[in-house]
Amino acid sequence: MKIDSCTIRYIVILFLLPLLTGCFSNRKNVTIEISNRFWNDTIHVDVACINDVMYRQYELCSKEEYWGMDSVLRIDLHTESFIFDINHPTKQKLSEDSLIWNYWKNDDYLMILVDIPKSYIGVPWKIVIPLEFYSWFNFWDERDIFVYISDKGLIRLDNEVVYSKPSFISQKDMERYIK
Repeated sequence: MKIDSCTIRYIVILFLLPLLTGCFSNRKNVTIEISNRFWNDTIHVDVACINDVMYRQYELCSKEEYWGMDSVLRIDLHTESFIFDINHPTKQKLSEDSLIWNYWKNDDYLMILVDIPKSYIGVPWKIVIPLEFYSWFNFWDERDIFVYISDKGLIRLDNEVVYSKPSFISQKDMERYIK
């Protein structure tokens, strides 16, 4: 059997096409750090992924609807949960290698939802982050998400924090980002 140059081109294109179309992963490292102002409280955090169909429902839901007792919104969502209190670290991480990403592999958005104490009225309690599938073109983009929980609510700081520096955000840095 003789293979001509046209056939070879098609075979090469078939092998290269997945690299160019975004068949890699949408997995990210998600680091959540909490302010020392909450050390006397117990703070629950859910990390979840949703698709386009679910987006509007979760974008519009209130904190009470999501965190309420026997909430259908929370029960129906496949989440990775974290607890922050006196016995748990102030910085926790969901690794891009975690098995839960297998469940979330086709989802379009990452959500971080926090049960902030009721005394903090009107502060942001959730963040919805679009997930991009990495391909040859954007593989080198930032693959970490860093979220800080403060008395001002949830703050996303991925591009602002240098991970090789101290393991916490300094008060000086926080004052710069919160204002």
